[in-house]
Amino acid sequence: MAVEVVVERGTVDHTPLGDLPERWEACLLPDAVEIASGQVDPREKPYSEMLHVGPEHIEPGTGRLLALTTARETGLISGKYLFTDHDVLYSKIRPYLRKVALPTFTGVCSADMYPLRPKPSLDRRFLFFWLLTDAFTAAIVPSQARTGIPKVNRQQLFATSLPRPPLPEQRAIAAVLRSAQRAQEACERVIAATRQLKTSLMHHLFTYGPVPFGQADRVALRETEIGPMPEQWETVSLGELATFVQYGTSSRCEVGGVGYPVLRIPNVVGGAVDCGELKYLAASPKEVKRHRLEPGDLLFVRTNGVRENVGRCAVYDGEPKEALFASYLIRTRVTAERALPKFVQIFTETNAGRASFFGRASGAADGKFNINSQTIRATMLPLPSISEQCEIARQLAAVDAKLAAEEKRRAALAALFQSLLHYLMTGRVRVTVAEFARGKP
Repeated sequence: MAVEVVVERGTVDHTPLGDLPERWEACLLPDAVEIASGQVDPREKPYSEMLHVGPEHIEPGTGRLLALTTARETGLISGKYLFTDHDVLYSKIRPYLRKVALPTFTGVCSADMYPLRPKPSLDRRFLFFWLLTDAFTAAIVPSQARTGIPKVNRQQLFATSLPRPPLPEQRAIAAVLRSAQRAQEACERVIAATRQLKTSLMHHLFTYGPVPFGQADRVALRETEIGPMPEQWETVSLGELATFVQYGTSSRCEVGGVGYPVLRIPNVVGGAVDCGELKYLAASPKEVKRHRLEPGDLLFVRTNGVRENVGRCAVYDGEPKEALFASYLIRTRVTAERALPKFVQIFTETNAGRASFFGRASGAADGKFNINSQTIRATMLPLPSISEQCEIARQLAAVDAKLAAEEKRRAALAALFQSLLHYLMTGRVRVTVAEFARGKP
């Protein structure tokens, strides 16, 4: 199907959904959709061998199905709904999560889902995308008066309306939105592949050094407590490289306050400092002198409710200017002649580096995990020459730049999809069907 997207300001009709283009209509959901009734026993064949879909198997906002198993493999015993590839699956639990799916097979679904079957006047993909819109979610979420888990019943669902353009236009709208989704999915695959590349490259660089993959077998290795590494590399403790290790300020800081920006746990992200969500402190000259950061300082997260986040590290690069750091962080400054701060930070992302921190974290009564300055000083790390450290950091920075570019592209594609979803579903942007091919779009 070939479609042309155009902005059209033609005649409009006034409907319960607002102004819609001429020949569009607003209809109640039961006028366009049927809900499956009756349940099947998932312990009996053929249902026991069918794939099972529950709310937990649907990715919010995208419709992707995750890690499905059969009813028998899942051990289901209570009644389930039967669905086919003519249906749209909608989760009635926590509707604000927008868990909607388009199955391509016959299966069974949780009683916490509605199998919706469009009538002949409604395209299945068009219905799928309508259920993802802000307009539908806004209509369905306020109707819940439950004090527990938000849940939509049939009466609430059937009280909502949806736009119904002519069927060819529905299909054209769905085709445009599906193309936008495919672009997002392709971007996600690139990001996943790049992350896997970074993992493989880190393993290679910290095992063989910055040599081409084809020359790895020529590198003489030695075994150490943190794994194999080139035999000419040293193994040192972080304490041997540190000029000092220091806790941050415990003074109360304020959002939007005056004074000096104070870096906290949320600002230590992805190996760098995130300048969002800053708090400020009107610090005394003595406190500023003690806790002001210098470019190249390493910041370690010393406490967290998730063990794997303990020891998360970032390099302060001078932004925000004249920043201080809070008490839940530990600052370490290394000797520049021996260690590159970025190299030390990168090591904390390796398996050996992560294990050195969260593996030694101690649990507290409040459910958090903690490390201290002694943990940081005792952490062992490899120490190649400065030139090798710089090359390792350079190669991984190139991969990080690729990741950052793709993540920026992913955000742009997500924003584009949401804009298209809104404008196409309200008729503010129209698709003109230039040619409609037979079969499903």
